[in-house]
Amino acid sequence: NWGEQVRHAFFHVDAELLAIGLSPSNNVLIYDVQSGIVVRKLTGHGGDITGLLISSDCRWVISSACDRKILTW
Repeated sequence: NWGEQVRHAFFHVDAELLAIGLSPSNNVLIYDVQSGIVVRKLTGHGGDITGLLISSDCRWVISSACDRKILTW
């Protein structure tokens, strides 16, 4: 979406997954870098994304935001 800006990003090297936090939607998108396809869209934050992490086993995404929430997906 052209109205969105990337506020934070995390790249999981082994799995070649890229997590990006967008503003103003405050969504987190998980991309498969090889295919360029969004594999997950995570919604639930009420403020700009301030941090992202994909666990080493790729089972979890952890995000933090200006809404003072830390979410585990």
